[in-house]
Amino acid sequence: MSERQFYCPLDCGLRCYSVLRHINFCKNKSLLGKIYLQCPYNPEHIFKKSIMNIHIHECDDNQQEKDFEEKVNKIQPIRPKKNISNYNDKENENFDDIQNENGNEKEDEN
Repeated sequence: MSERQFYCPLDCGLRCYSVLRHINFCKNKSLLGKIYLQCPYNPEHIFKKSIMNIHIHECDDNQQEKDFEEKVNKIQPIRPKKNISNYNDKENENFDDIQNENGNEKEDEN
């Protein structure tokens, strides 16, 4: 079984198999905490400070985010009742009647 090799996330230029092992002797390990951060959910995830919010939101190991998305997906939208359009029509008719009454009153005063 061959493991996957990748370049150091701290941009030292070396290939590594394990981030956690490599960080111990990486020449750029002093940049960790200044320019680069480790994910609070998975310490093998190392990223620049500038994308911290994006990574935290989209991290596969962020269980809180997964739980929140599941709750949001379970929410059923509120659907209007079938007779709501008839109610609005009646309400508009009443509004028109009130405007006509007010308009007639103003004409009577002149």
